[in-house]
Amino acid sequence: MRDVTIMKQLCVEALSELKDEQLAEGLEGLKRFVNLFKNDFKSCADAYFLEFVGQLDVNLYKLDSSGNNFRELSKTYIKRVNQTNVDTETIWEIVSSLIWELCAFCTDEICPQCKSDNLKEVQNLDSEIYEVCDTCFYAESNGIAVLMPMELLPVLKRHRF
Repeated sequence: MRDVTIMKQLCVEALSELKDEQLAEGLEGLKRFVNLFKNDFKSCADAYFLEFVGQLDVNLYKLDSSGNNFRELSKTYIKRVNQTNVDTETIWEIVSSLIWELCAFCTDEICPQCKSDNLKEVQNLDSEIYEVCDTCFYAESNGIAVLMPMELLPVLKRHRF
């Protein structure tokens, strides 16, 4: 495992590249960062999502700020990364959360369970489409509530109507 100081420095650089008007470039920077430290993240990351990030093709996803101000969000994350007690797991949580927010398409539908977040379109390994809530983990398929499936990824552009 590498020195976390170097990881922190490079994470801040990647987060600094993220701008709302250049989401694809910012996402590419985050992907490069993850690939650089992939072996370090294996101990704390979901292997399936780590592999997804490593092979991510930003052109396959509709990158949309969906009401998020990613520039301000990245500033908040930079402050968190710069804290003295930050470890590899915390850095992975920050970067993977940001990648999820960038790639997972946010619908206009409010979660019927918690009513505090919009549902996101995701797919499982069989490309079945689900709408899920990041706040309360509610999930539905074709408008019917279901158990939250495992190993979900953002829906590709071509699957959207």
